[in-house]
Amino acid sequence: MSKVIKRYEDLQPHSAHRVLSQEREFWKNQALHLRKQVGYLNDVDNCLMGGNTTGLSFQELQNIEVRLESAMNRIRSRRNELLTMQARDIISKGNDLWAENNMLKRKLEELLQTSSENPAVSITDRLSTSEIGNATSSSKDAPDTKLKLG
Repeated sequence: MSKVIKRYEDLQPHSAHRVLSQEREFWKNQALHLRKQVGYLNDVDNCLMGGNTTGLSFQELQNIEVRLESAMNRIRSRRNELLTMQARDIISKGNDLWAENNMLKRKLEELLQTSSENPAVSITDRLSTSEIGNATSSSKDAPDTKLKLG
C-alpha cells in the first residue's frame, strides 16, 4: 500500500504541472487569436470610415460601398420606425387632450346655463375644487384651444 501512495505522490506534481502548462498554452493561443481578430477589425473599421483605402482594389471598394449603403438603409429604417411611433404617441395625446377639452367645455356650458337659470348660486359654488382651475368665465372669451394636426 505504501508503494502505491508513494507512486501517487510522485505523479501528482507532474500531472498538476502538465495541466497548468496545457492551460497556459491554451490561453496563450487564445490571446494571440484575439489580437489578430482585433487587428483585423481595426483595419476593417478604418476602411469603412474612409481611411487606408489606397491599397484596396476596385472590387473591394465596391464591396465596402455596398456594405455602407446597406447599413445606412437599416439606420434610416429604424429612424423612420421611431419617428412613426413618436407621431402616433403625439396624435394619441392630442386626441386625449381634445376629448378632455370638449368635456370641460360641456361642463362649463352646463354650469353657465344652470347659473343663468338660478342667479343666486354662483358658478364657483357649483364647481368642485379640481374643476375651478380648468373652467373659464365664458367660452366666448376663451382663446381657441383646439389642437390642429396636419
